Amino acid sequence: MIKSFRNLLSLGLCASALVLSGCAGDDSGSTDTDAATATATATATATMTATTTATSTAGTDTEAGTDTEAGTDTDATTTAGGAGFCALGCSEAADCCQAGAMDCPGAYPNDWECNDGICSNVGCSTNDECTFDGALPNNECHPVGGLGLCFEPCEDDAKCEMMVPGFTCTGETDDGTKFCTMEVEPGPGCTSDDECGGAGVCNAESGACECSGDAECTIDGYVCKL
Repeated sequence: MIKSFRNLLSLGLCASALVLSGCAGDDSGSTDTDAATATATATATATMTATTTATSTAGTDTEAGTDTEAGTDTDATTTAGGAGFCALGCSEAADCCQAGAMDCPGAYPNDWECNDGICSNVGCSTNDECTFDGALPNNECHPVGGLGLCFEPCEDDAKCEMMVPGFTCTGETDDGTKFCTMEVEPGPGCTSDDECGGAGVCNAESGACECSGDAECTIDGYVCKL
């Protein structure tokens, strides 16, 4: 589960970087192709961030576990873990920014906060924050899992397929707005500590990667949030 989550999170962060780099150098307005590509990128970011939000509760979710790559080795080792989950630690908001990120912390999508020792993103709050100075005029801000995310709403699968092959109009925000996403079949969760990739230890009963202390979070900069 955690292995898949880390891959999704990396994709989401890369998507954010593409949106920003695409807008920064555009002095004359986006072409239709550029706008479609940037919109697809923003949509992917929305999907991945929603996944991040859902995964942050995995330490207490008895039904957790969606890693389709999870192994089934009956000899795999697991340890007890705890009720916590591993997250990027911080002492100030600047600790949450990627290396080299400009104007961070700052406006969306770089509006990071350091809350109770872990990083959290505030998310967007208005549609204007999502248009990137008019480059993506159809983008809107909607809450997903309580976090404001930018994307272009969809009405049918055809629009999603045009933007990102394989995506469908099946995502739904907290306020009922539809967005493009890719459906993933649920998997069995983790079966060994190795499958947690350093983000906690495996609870074999629930299939969730959990932690009871910082020592169980071995990813650089991560701490255990109880």
